Amino acid sequence: MLAAIALTVATSSATPAAPPAIDDAIKQAAAAHRPLVIEFYTTWCGPCQIFDKGVLPLAEVQRAIGDVVFVRYDADTPLGREVAARYRIDAYPTFVVLDRHGVETLRRRGGLSEQAFLELVGEARKHW
Repeated sequence: MLAAIALTVATSSATPAAPPAIDDAIKQAAAAHRPLVIEFYTTWCGPCQIFDKGVLPLAEVQRAIGDVVFVRYDADTPLGREVAARYRIDAYPTFVVLDRHGVETLRRRGGLSEQAFLELVGEARKHW
């Protein structure tokens, strides 16, 4: 069930499901024994749109997402603003990896290519 939640949040072609509250996402990731990878984005951000339409749908990226809990927060929504403030996000997109306790272990700012995202997921698994 958790993988389905992460995949629903991760895919952008359909209307995305609302992301969970951050503490719920941390609990879900801990229960699944997987790192939590968060993307902070906005709808007006060019690099965010490139990631959303050009990288996120790729088969290899979708397979990699299955190894983590991946949640996307739109920083222009109340929940997204709240979570972005908690993790001091000041640029979009920003990708943050959290451990089972909600502690940040990795951060990448700016648009990521397929390879860069796959490397981030690989590093996230190592830090778990």
